[in-house]
Amino acid sequence: MNKKEVNELKKVFSDECGFMNFNKVVTAYVDAEKNIKYYNNQLYNTISQDLSELILANVKNVFKGNIGKGLREYAFPNSSSTQSLFYNTLKSKFLSDDETKDFIQHIIDTYECVSTYSIILMQCTYSVNKGNKAPKNNPDTEADNYVDYNFIICSLCPVELVFNGLVCTDTPEIVCEETHTRIVDKPTDGFIYPTFSDRSPDVNSVLVYTSKPKSPNVSLVTETLGCEFTLSVNEQKQAFKTILEGALGKELNYDMTTCINDLLIEKRDVNANETEPVRLDKSDIEKVLWEAGVSEDNVNNASKVYDSAIGDMKLDIQALTEDKITLSTGAFTITYNHNYTHLVNTKIINGKKVITIEVDEPITVNDINVAD
Repeated sequence: MNKKEVNELKKVFSDECGFMNFNKVVTAYVDAEKNIKYYNNQLYNTISQDLSELILANVKNVFKGNIGKGLREYAFPNSSSTQSLFYNTLKSKFLSDDETKDFIQHIIDTYECVSTYSIILMQCTYSVNKGNKAPKNNPDTEADNYVDYNFIICSLCPVELVFNGLVCTDTPEIVCEETHTRIVDKPTDGFIYPTFSDRSPDVNSVLVYTSKPKSPNVSLVTETLGCEFTLSVNEQKQAFKTILEGALGKELNYDMTTCINDLLIEKRDVNANETEPVRLDKSDIEKVLWEAGVSEDNVNNASKVYDSAIGDMKLDIQALTEDKITLSTGAFTITYNHNYTHLVNTKIINGKKVITIEVDEPITVNDINVAD
């Protein structure tokens, strides 16, 4: 899925859209010992408006994040038993309690969570316009112009136990309450199956959400979904840093670093609407270095460092690009948009390193206008 397809689903994921139907809602509360303390499977239209709004607001968080960071697409391996489970559950539409409970139990058995958490599953149907654009709210359009995209969306949320202490009532008295409340927080993890690729369902892939892209819950990918996990965003950044610093040495100056970043951003933006996330292998990195003007010896050296750092793994271009440049010394930090890298230069003046910034506009210090 690309950014455009994610945004389309996010836009229509509402009761206000006549082309999105929320059919069933399954909720479960799981304790720290992986016991189901509560389970419910109900029709969406039987839920009160207040509760349905809370559920939608919670589940909609699964659409947050950027492709390649908070949102990552994973393909099921060939002959995957997990894919069969997901596909059969999708086809059942949560109409069979036994099949739905088996699916819930699979999540509980494989998803690692040290505390209590809740599972919210929704079975939804989006009537997709066969044209190039998302449909506007015009239910009178002939049904033949649309095809159904049935999908499951899952929200995995930590549950916080809040003990009530002194509370205020509508009287002047202060009352001591001994009760406690379990609060369902925003999801830390989730998934959408099947993916919405080329505006059609792709049952061979699943979109995974994490609220912590720098430290994702690997068990959701490898155990619950049975897919091959790739490096986290932070790990990919560190690997790329290792490759550049280990291979380029003194050639890795300010101009070279920003040039490489600009080339990667250009490649990222050109492929922004591609269904599959852009992932770079060793030869792709070598090509970028060549285009940046890295010497032949250091390009060859980069190949060796790449093998040593991550072997045959690929790097997501989203994880390698920085739209804002951060230039740091021991004394201060400057952050600016990558489009203005040409205004900043590093020089040696009288034997000292100097940073110069070309300025054509008035300068302010702490929001105070200062003279030239």
